[in-house]
Amino acid sequence: MILTYTEEQAFMKLVKVIKEDKRHDNYKRTVDLAKLYRQLITHEEINELLQQFVRREDEIMFNQRVAITKHITKSVTESLMSVFYKVTRSNSIMLLDKYKDDTQNRKLDELKETTNNFYGDESVREYLEDKLVDLVHLDPNAWIITEFLPTDGKERAMPYPFEVTSEQAIYYEKINNILQFIVTRIMVEQIYMESGELKKGLFPKYTIYTKDQAISLQLNPDDRVKLANEGQKGNYLEQVWIRINKKNYIIDIPLPYSQESVPAICVGYKGDKVTNGQTFVNPFDAAVPYLLKSIKSVSEMDLTQSLHAFPQKIQAVTRCEFESCNAGYLADGDKCPVCLGTGFNIITSAQDMIALPMPRSKEEQLDIGNIIQYISPPTDIIRWMDEYIDKLIVKCKMTVFNADVYSRTEIAETATAKVIDLQAVYDTLYPFAVKYAKTWVFITYKCAEITDQTEGLIVKYHVNKDFKLKSMDDLIAELKELTGSGASNILISEVQKDIAEVMYQDRPLELKKYNLMESFYPFSGKSKEQIAAIVNNLPLTHPKRVLWMFYGVIFDEILEEYADYFEKPREKQRAIIDEKVEAYAATLQTNKPNLDLND
Repeated sequence: MILTYTEEQAFMKLVKVIKEDKRHDNYKRTVDLAKLYRQLITHEEINELLQQFVRREDEIMFNQRVAITKHITKSVTESLMSVFYKVTRSNSIMLLDKYKDDTQNRKLDELKETTNNFYGDESVREYLEDKLVDLVHLDPNAWIITEFLPTDGKERAMPYPFEVTSEQAIYYEKINNILQFIVTRIMVEQIYMESGELKKGLFPKYTIYTKDQAISLQLNPDDRVKLANEGQKGNYLEQVWIRINKKNYIIDIPLPYSQESVPAICVGYKGDKVTNGQTFVNPFDAAVPYLLKSIKSVSEMDLTQSLHAFPQKIQAVTRCEFESCNAGYLADGDKCPVCLGTGFNIITSAQDMIALPMPRSKEEQLDIGNIIQYISPPTDIIRWMDEYIDKLIVKCKMTVFNADVYSRTEIAETATAKVIDLQAVYDTLYPFAVKYAKTWVFITYKCAEITDQTEGLIVKYHVNKDFKLKSMDDLIAELKELTGSGASNILISEVQKDIAEVMYQDRPLELKKYNLMESFYPFSGKSKEQIAAIVNNLPLTHPKRVLWMFYGVIFDEILEEYADYFEKPREKQRAIIDEKVEAYAATLQTNKPNLDLND
């Protein structure tokens, strides 16, 4: 159920949000999470997280700690996120957009022209492949709002994404988890007059999005605008203004767009238990405690290595021989210019040499070990720190994926263990795959609504429950196993389709050609032995035998003669193939070649 707000009702809701400085109930929680995730992923302001662990240090010591510490959370989180980038390339995700009555694909081509330029020269799918992983991890409570550039009416509107952070999405209302409206607050540069002088500044712009229209109020402190009373409106400087909380706002009410739902979708999908699932956390939220532990541990290890983990030199030295030096100081209280107040002749370079007189007898021989020694500190603590940090990293990955497949150190492992680990990873990635597909469907349909292309449009998705990220090598191995095990032809055919989708994932036309040719192949999924047995029992001019014999030649001729063959209805495609088969059958009837089918 989505409520319909009149222009006046939407306007008054926006005024109320500004007047009362309203925020949604979980606003602070979502903003704090976004800041924490950004610190861990980008290292931006990450030293704030380091400060909370060290309360015994003064400012100088802490600054030294900051200078020495090299954080590793960016490397760990990048490793966690890298797995999610593979999801959008999985052939377990099916995205479909078509029109019921579009026999020539004309309508679909027009829609593609819109969606293919959604984000610059990137399509909706390419935009989500580039952006969604980062958005979900950095700020799971961010929103994507589908806006559009107005046109003169002669051309279609151009939809584009407007990304709203959790900090900018200040207020929204839902009924039965369906968004009714959302209010955003962004900072926009404004030119204004102050005491007769033009100035520039950043001021908040509030916008409310309903399913029917968007309304904006832009704060501008221009002192030429004189509005005395709260809620008073007026026309000044060729714009309409309103006064709220003793401040002046420019009113902007574009033409209504009248859609089926609010054109905004939240990027998150993993419910936050703190808010009872009303907001979202990012996919590695459960590993955050380990990441926070690593910040202190890495800092302590860096400090230990830099300040303590090196040999300490202990050396017997002679006293300073400067005649006026008395334990490092002169008679007037100044430091000795030779020993600089130490009272000793200090060796200051590794290249300096300690000169000792040659002994005249064995009794005069000095024990060198009594003059200079190096004491190496124990390395057990360093080794323990290093192992502890490694364990934290492993626990991060195991917590996120419920498996150690991305951190396994053993060389040998059983096939069963590997399958179990991979299945756990797939279970973690499946919800993200569903969110990616849903977001694509939502934005694609919004693009169609904005451009008045929804009539007869079907936009849907399917994500296999048994979600997998299989490489080409995995699929080929699976095909060999199925073929050798006597599996059904249907299963073998499905694996062959998966291989084709991986092979042609960046070449949609080739994939379309493969699927079409495969759909007409007379013995799809059957082995060579099975095909030979079938063909040997068919007459020479039988249509299936003829199609099998001249399959590649027939399709080469068809694609050369019919440039639009892929766009034709299936009945017409079949008729063209049948015509070619009849022609080749007639040739065989005349020539009757002797074919060795076992060759």
